[in-house]
Amino acid sequence: MQWNPAEALYQFLPPTPPVSTIFVVSISIILSICISALTRYLVDLEKVNRYMKEINAWRKDMEKAKKTADRRLFRKVKRKQKYIERLQQKVMGERFKPMLFYLVPLMLLFFVLNGFYGQNYVAVLPFKIPFTWFGPQDDPSSSATDKLFFIWWYFLGSLSFGSIVQRLFGITMTPE
Repeated sequence: MQWNPAEALYQFLPPTPPVSTIFVVSISIILSICISALTRYLVDLEKVNRYMKEINAWRKDMEKAKKTADRRLFRKVKRKQKYIERLQQKVMGERFKPMLFYLVPLMLLFFVLNGFYGQNYVAVLPFKIPFTWFGPQDDPSSSATDKLFFIWWYFLGSLSFGSIVQRLFGITMTPE
């Protein structure tokens, strides 16, 4: 007999709301904390913010040159374009560093949890949404649902709590 991690979870965790609702939100918060800690540790945020200030200033100059048709400013901006492209590549490289560490474990976790929850809904909303691919339908003639599958509830939890956790960790990769 082959060991299946999704089936092992059934022994400890009911795959139905409200337990599934709380569990999936907890997972999204824990993952947000882990990813933010990893980002804080691996990314040179001061350097990224310094580069972003420079890139944004260049973009403003480019927009101004286009709007005003100032040839001198346009030439100045064009001369700096290759340098700005290199800065953008460095920023992108810094932002992707943490992904090297968390992408594969995150995919494995999603594989296990998606196998565990399957086509079961994990959360019930207090309202209906007009998209049937977010969750199962009670009424086949309806094009709305108030239930969410695992991936969508995780996504909402991650969006909701991810930015809060990033602020708590001081991870803002945009210049002030």
